[in-house]
Amino acid sequence: MTDWIDVNDRLPDLLQKVLFHAIQDGYLKNVYMGYLSKEGWDIYLPYDSFKLRPVVINVTHWMELPEFPQQGCDEHEPK
Repeated sequence: MTDWIDVNDRLPDLLQKVLFHAIQDGYLKNVYMGYLSKEGWDIYLPYDSFKLRPVVINVTHWMELPEFPQQGCDEHEPK
């Protein structure tokens, strides 16, 4: 897995799903899975996503997602 990347150093590709660190209301820290679109950062949820308002949420860092696990996943494959 890679290290956290400062958004001032480099941004992810548009629509690339990543983990990102954000600060809400100046003090609440959280990590989300989402992506950067032309309109800003979006939190990704299966079957849905929603935009973050930059006035409330300040994204500071992002990180590439790790690879999916391989071991033990075959038993969950559809037959």
